Amino acid sequence: MTEYAYTAFDAFCAENRRGFTAHTVHQFGLAVILALRDHAPAIATEFALKRQQQIAANTDEREVLSWRLACWALVRYSEPEADPNVAFVRAVLCFLYPMADSLEHPGMLLDDFTMFMEMAGDFEPVMMAHRHLLLPAVS
Repeated sequence: MTEYAYTAFDAFCAENRRGFTAHTVHQFGLAVILALRDHAPAIATEFALKRQQQIAANTDEREVLSWRLACWALVRYSEPEADPNVAFVRAVLCFLYPMADSLEHPGMLLDDFTMFMEMAGDFEPVMMAHRHLLLPAVS
């Protein structure tokens, strides 16, 4: 996915976008990053796992700020287009803000995450394998 082309993942998103929520986008993105732990820098997977656990436990989000600051300190002014590791960290940063920040526009959060993942490498198969997480659970 390094050179942009309309993909199967884009088609899935276009078809299902209305069902995406902030929670499902977080769940999806964090799962994708953790599935790519062999490709991602350790800090990206460490904070993705911590955030995933924090969301699952439904605990206070205060710690998330320190994780976000640690990521920003690492990437500073680096360009994600030039370094896949920076792109991975920027992808994780998408999820290191309070959940409430993305309640109104989860699609924008997904767009940002997808953009950084495209810069990180060709991981569409992993994103497609986890796309079910974007859909709300059916009871």
